[in-house]
Amino acid sequence: MAEAAGPRRTFGQPLENIGNKTTYEWVFNWVRDPKHFSPDTYMPNLRLTDQQAADVATYLMTLKQSGGDAPKAPPDAKAADDVLLDYMKAVMPFEEARAQLAKLDAEHKQIDLGRRVINRYGCFSCHEIKGFEKAQAIGTDLSEEGSKLVTRLDFAFISDIPHTSKLGWFRAKLHDPRLFDRGRVLQPLDKLRMPNFEFSDDEVERLVTALMSLQRETQPAAAMAPRSAKADFLSAGRTLVRRRNCVGCHIIEGDGGDYLKLVADSSLGPPMLTPEGARVQPDWLYAFIRGPITIRPWLDVRMPTFGLDDPSLNNVIRYFGSVSNTIGPFQSHEIVRVANEDATGKALFEKLKCQQCHVLGAIPKDQPTANLAPDLRMAPDRLNPDWILQWLKNPLAILPGTRMPSFWPQDMQPKSPYPELGGNADAQMRSIRDHLLTLRGGPSPKKNGAVVASNE
Repeated sequence: MAEAAGPRRTFGQPLENIGNKTTYEWVFNWVRDPKHFSPDTYMPNLRLTDQQAADVATYLMTLKQSGGDAPKAPPDAKAADDVLLDYMKAVMPFEEARAQLAKLDAEHKQIDLGRRVINRYGCFSCHEIKGFEKAQAIGTDLSEEGSKLVTRLDFAFISDIPHTSKLGWFRAKLHDPRLFDRGRVLQPLDKLRMPNFEFSDDEVERLVTALMSLQRETQPAAAMAPRSAKADFLSAGRTLVRRRNCVGCHIIEGDGGDYLKLVADSSLGPPMLTPEGARVQPDWLYAFIRGPITIRPWLDVRMPTFGLDDPSLNNVIRYFGSVSNTIGPFQSHEIVRVANEDATGKALFEKLKCQQCHVLGAIPKDQPTANLAPDLRMAPDRLNPDWILQWLKNPLAILPGTRMPSFWPQDMQPKSPYPELGGNADAQMRSIRDHLLTLRGGPSPKKNGAVVASNE
């Protein structure tokens, strides 16, 4: 299990005032295809129809907050001139700055002022802004910050922090980045610029730990975190599934699953993905993430399209394999087709009424959707054969709370309550598994070796 990370911050941008911020047309086009405006956006494509996108945009445009400063039109020309003059006289003689300012019309003053403000506050560090692609970062180099002598830290006039405490300075800086301007007489361009990120106490402690790890000297091996392929896969994967907000819908390593709060029954929400690396075949997972298909058509939630490149897709696959401890050489499963065993597997499949929950094609109209389970015709293409056996043996151990019955009581195994195959539970599970692997015709994200996307 991953170490608890504490409450997660809101993943996306606040939308409570989006109706005052932009236009209906922009919102419609954004939710229809986010990458149309921003090719590098992390927002996935929800594959909405025009009508669905219009419904979302119509709702979002109703989100309008009251209060705040009213827009100023035209801008305060004198204030803008004063600020722009401050910027100019910092790099040229005063008279020359004033003369240059006088040559600019109102529009060019605003453009020049905007460029200088963006450059001073480093807006380009987070946002893509045309003309600032090669701009120099405004922050201090932190690559050796943990080694910095405390005497090199500027405590200014702040006396409630011990001036011998590097950790105290770091904590204060992260909690209130411009604290050390207090009590000083400074020109506007001499003041501190780091924004206040409103970090919680827990987030500050984590960042302080990270800063202290940035050391100049090479650390002894015993002080370094153990490195291995598995550790690297876990680190890269955990970053990706949180950055892409997979944990907003799915529970992964005990974290996430916020969507489940919106449904009355957890079985009607997205599945837990912790065992995904053991459950599904890597090539199926690769194809599914690239072009999701509908696995549980009775659910209201849908899997979006993220548009990940191959390195990111492989990071996901290796991450889930590492979580499930299934990283290893490629394995194939050959079914030994013995007529008697095939017949036994099919007979047990029917005897245990597997199709009562697992649909094979059409969804029964008289069946409560909360009791339904994925189409087993996908099993040969989707599921790992060894995982099927583990699932049949003890489904609750893999997915606590599952509706899947335990047909072979743990206290009886390896004996079985059924007489087939000599009453051997393991043999019966293998026969059912091998029967499942003969099923065909289910939906698949793969088609003739190519990836196809669903229109659902």
